[in-house]
Amino acid sequence: MAFANYLVDLMRRITPSFRNQLAHVTTYTRELPINLDRMYENAIDWEHLPFLHHTTFSDIEVIEAGDWGWKAKAFLVPKSRFNSMTLELRLDKSKNRWITKTLAGFGKGTEIWTHAIPISPNKIKVIVDFYVPKLPRFLKAKYAGQYVAISSAFFAWNKAKTGSKSAIFFLCPKK
Repeated sequence: MAFANYLVDLMRRITPSFRNQLAHVTTYTRELPINLDRMYENAIDWEHLPFLHHTTFSDIEVIEAGDWGWKAKAFLVPKSRFNSMTLELRLDKSKNRWITKTLAGFGKGTEIWTHAIPISPNKIKVIVDFYVPKLPRFLKAKYAGQYVAISSAFFAWNKAKTGSKSAIFFLCPKK
């Protein structure tokens, strides 16, 4: 399956196109019981991806990271050279957003714009827009479905108790 997805993505990237602009594929929206600062911490924590999002990411190797975000080589599940990618996440707190770009490899040129809008001190609304360059119209529904499915898993919430402490919220896939 990884090889088939790789071939579809390769065809998208090498197909001649007069449109070099990013095509908007879909938007995912969800309200979450978390404060904005905690959400920012989660966004720039690249290390958690293969652990909490193990159904999507099999491995990640950081290239650089800081308060601005991170750049890393990531591998989808199952790990193979056909589904490796270089990702960069840039946090922009002044605009309540972070932008994740695929710089190389599988999905090259893709951008994911995530806005986190505070609703109350411990509740935010997340709006995620997905953009893919040179996407043929006949693939838009397929890509949109995959992005919504992945986002649903990413933003699923489970409560975990640690000893006598109150519940802590984590972003993790649905069980």
